[in-house]
Amino acid sequence: MLDTLLSLINFLFNLFNKLPSETKEEIIKTITDAFREIFKKKNHSTKDMKEAAESVMDEQWEVTSTLAVSSFLPSNFSKSQKEKFSLSLIELVRSDKFLNELDKRLEKHKNLSEEDYINKSTLEMHNLIKEMLK
Repeated sequence: MLDTLLSLINFLFNLFNKLPSETKEEIIKTITDAFREIFKKKNHSTKDMKEAAESVMDEQWEVTSTLAVSSFLPSNFSKSQKEKFSLSLIELVRSDKFLNELDKRLEKHKNLSEEDYINKSTLEMHNLIKEMLK
C-alpha cells in the first residue's frame, strides 16, 4: 500500500513540476473546491476526514478528476497521461495518509464558524497538496 502511494506521489511529482505555477494553482483549487462540501459535513459531525470523504461517491471523484483536472493540463500531455495524472491526484487526496494528516491539521480549526472552518480547511488542504508534491 505504501509503495503504491509512493509510486503515485513520484508520478504526480514528475508531471506536476513540469506545469506552470498558474496551472498548478488551478488544479489544486479544483481539488480543494471538490472538498468544500466534505469540510461542511466534517464541521457538523464527529467524523474524521476519511469518514467524511467516503460520503463522496467514486463517480463524483471520476468526474472531478477526468473532466476538471484534465482540462488544465497542457495539450502536449497525451490523453492517457492526463487521465493517469488526474486519477493519481484524486487517489492521493483520498489516501489514508493524506486524510489523516489533513484531519490533524484541521483539529485546530474546529471551533471556528462554518465559513471560517471551510476556508481554513481549504487552505490547509491546498498547502498539504503542495507539500506532498514538492
